[in-house]
Amino acid sequence: MTEMSKIAVIDVDDTLLCGNSLKMLLYGTLMNQMKRRRWRQMSLLCWAMMKRILHMSSHVELKQQICRSAIDVMTDADFDAITAAMLAKVRPSVRRIINRWIADGGDVVIASAGMRFCLQDMVRQMGLRYLVATDYDAATGGMGHETRSESKLQAVRTLAVAERLGDIGMVVTDHIDDLPLLSLPDVRRVLVAPRRSLCQTLDASSLSYEIIN
Repeated sequence: MTEMSKIAVIDVDDTLLCGNSLKMLLYGTLMNQMKRRRWRQMSLLCWAMMKRILHMSSHVELKQQICRSAIDVMTDADFDAITAAMLAKVRPSVRRIINRWIADGGDVVIASAGMRFCLQDMVRQMGLRYLVATDYDAATGGMGHETRSESKLQAVRTLAVAERLGDIGMVVTDHIDDLPLLSLPDVRRVLVAPRRSLCQTLDASSLSYEIIN
């Protein structure tokens, strides 16, 4: 199989976006709670944030509360505004990499620990087909397993088999959570404004990479 038919796996937060999709969802939720005078719901969300800051709860528990609050207060138009805000934050250097990869015949998978319901319209409006992200069931308030680290790698592989895509040929990320993807042999590794610790980890394993901003 040639490189032209391989998959480019693109992370979202601080990679594809110059920003964080969950923080944008949180901000939009708080603003709409305030606008609609949902003071009780706003206090519950603020308390969940404080518990996380004080290490009294997990990141996943806060994420679930953000999702519940967002779906409770936000309209379709509000979610459209979040999508527009994310599209405005797409990093031009990563967009160019995506465009070149597709022009050369490759497939692109946007892969994130972020929430599918928050990201899917952005991905669609970018003209992309494939998204791996964390699921949320609005009916039960339950969140699927976060698609990060090893789980993200496995989710991409499962999607590739289901859609008859090629092997992973490139990984674009800023985060050490994606080390399972970055550790794959024979992949192009593109680091977006990475922290020194990520570069040091790859250097220690003699894994080549390139850096973009």
